[in-house]
Amino acid sequence: MSAAINQYIAELSRLYKTGNATEHSYRPAFQRLLECLMPSRLMVTNDPKLQQCGAPDYIITNAGIPVGYIETKEIGKPFYSSKQNGFVCNGRYNVIKHFINFVNVGLIICTLQSTFDYQHIFVSNIIAERCLISSQTKDAGSGKLIENTKRHPNLNVTIIKEIEQRTVLQFSDEPEEAPTVSAVPKTFSTYDILDYIYAILHSQPCRVRYKEFLKIDFPRVPYLQDSAIFCSLVNFGVQLRRLHLIDNVLPITGLADYIIESVHQISEIKYAGNRVFINRSQYFNNVPPVAYEFFSGGYQPAQKWLKDRKGSSLQYDDILHYRKIIRILKETA
Repeated sequence: MSAAINQYIAELSRLYKTGNATEHSYRPAFQRLLECLMPSRLMVTNDPKLQQCGAPDYIITNAGIPVGYIETKEIGKPFYSSKQNGFVCNGRYNVIKHFINFVNVGLIICTLQSTFDYQHIFVSNIIAERCLISSQTKDAGSGKLIENTKRHPNLNVTIIKEIEQRTVLQFSDEPEEAPTVSAVPKTFSTYDILDYIYAILHSQPCRVRYKEFLKIDFPRVPYLQDSAIFCSLVNFGVQLRRLHLIDNVLPITGLADYIIESVHQISEIKYAGNRVFINRSQYFNNVPPVAYEFFSGGYQPAQKWLKDRKGSSLQYDDILHYRKIIRILKETA
């Protein structure tokens, strides 16, 4: 069984890397996997004729009698249902719809924490599951940055006016992200407000000062009177946001280096001497403790990413991605 699954994953990976594969490209490999895993008395038919239930991608029959149907989707594209208990079920369709076939950014926060100090903030440019930042938080949410229908900022006008008055900057209602400049600009945008909030909530002094309040309610973000400090924090927030969205992030030579050999199976995860071992002989070198032990919400990404893949083998893209993760965690810390 294990060999069949590994072979199926390898075939998917090979097809996916071509950049030309569609949902239908993966179907023969999936059918072979099903036939290998299921009892011989069952028959799998790809792309069957129209059924009473609709048009399934596969039908499973036993002596000609349908016993199951399977629907497949293209890799990398989540199947979202606006109905409760659907795939990626979320009744908050008024928020989620702004991430469907639309470039957007959401700020993910939570109302309170049960066990951890405040480290529960993240950004996402895709549909996010409610436990993305922690499975132990009491409530989590994702807010869209730009409204989809009219492409206008999802911001309270009163807040905009308050920032204008305090910083003597003018708000630009253009929703597109503008390049960051070192000089203090005369305007601020929707992205600037997001980046300012993101920087403030990643600030250690802010987290320490408001520690008790952050445990019981949504975080409060202070206004600033100084436009130079505001813009400085915006630039810091830009860097964090781009790091966390893996926007043009590349591994750094000398950080989490990995010797490419023939086998990369994750069988025994251990951290020792700034090395992250995935088995007894292979490891990522020069991984600082601050990155390996870093918490984002209720998770330690450098550890969880490997634990979720224990028993599988790393491909070249996986190794590259893990090295990016270590860079992101180190620079975030």
